[in-house]
Amino acid sequence: SVSMEVTDLAMAKLRELGADTSVFAKRAGFITTWHIIGPFPSPNKSAFDRAFFPEETIDLSKGGAFEGKALAWKEVTNDRVPARIDLTEHLSPTDNVAAYATCVLLSDRDRKVKFRIGSDDGCVFWLNGEKLHATNADRSFSLDQDLVVGSLRMGENRLLIKVLNGGGDWQFCVRITNPGNRPID
Repeated sequence: SVSMEVTDLAMAKLRELGADTSVFAKRAGFITTWHIIGPFPSPNKSAFDRAFFPEETIDLSKGGAFEGKALAWKEVTNDRVPARIDLTEHLSPTDNVAAYATCVLLSDRDRKVKFRIGSDDGCVFWLNGEKLHATNADRSFSLDQDLVVGSLRMGENRLLIKVLNGGGDWQFCVRITNPGNRPID
């Protein structure tokens, strides 16, 4: 769209001038940096109900192995609004697969939050090892498709999301708001 083209041009100019443009996405509540790993096979969407090693252990320095193949975590960042992570840019193959993304959030206090998840296709979402949400849907991406209530504890909080893909686009984003729907930076 024309407004996105203008926004992209303005952001590019700000970056040329040395500005940290990630502040806009972060102020809108988007998580801009993730570690991703995959892909894992998902014939007939079977990965929705199948647990792979990231659901048991997350070691960003070691990664893990699946079917004799070593997989490494890869850091990806998108500081645009929305801060959507396009998994097709980073992983292959992209049809009938699943991937995981993780990050650590720091909270200055215990608090209730809303996680606003958009994914293409379905997803499973954990906070500090507790599964909070799962949707096994064939769908296109849009912002805030899934609203998930959770509680951040003071200090570090680990998010993990498994994103499924049957074919075509494969992407996700997560943003965080308070219970009154105001973004949390």
